[in-house]
Amino acid sequence: VTTVLRKPEWYLTQVLNWLKLNRQIIEDYIKPAIPEGKEPATLHFTEALVSLVSEKFSDNLPYILHDESLLGHSIDELVSFNTKVLALTGLSASQC
Repeated sequence: VTTVLRKPEWYLTQVLNWLKLNRQIIEDYIKPAIPEGKEPATLHFTEALVSLVSEKFSDNLPYILHDESLLGHSIDELVSFNTKVLALTGLSASQC
């Protein structure tokens, strides 16, 4: 995971790639193993990856908080990431 503060899109893109690359595996192998009535495997996997993003952003926040441009860019990238995650997974905003 990148540590370049000016490029949050690098780690956000990596997480989106993990979601894309593993989606079929989850659908084909993990989802059938989960009993009906349980939360979807896609939700658990997405939550785990989003928690990595949250942790990374929290770690970076003290360093970008005083740079208005960098903070704005990071927020824009997070909003875009959120939109892409919801579109990719089909989950609702309340589920993530």
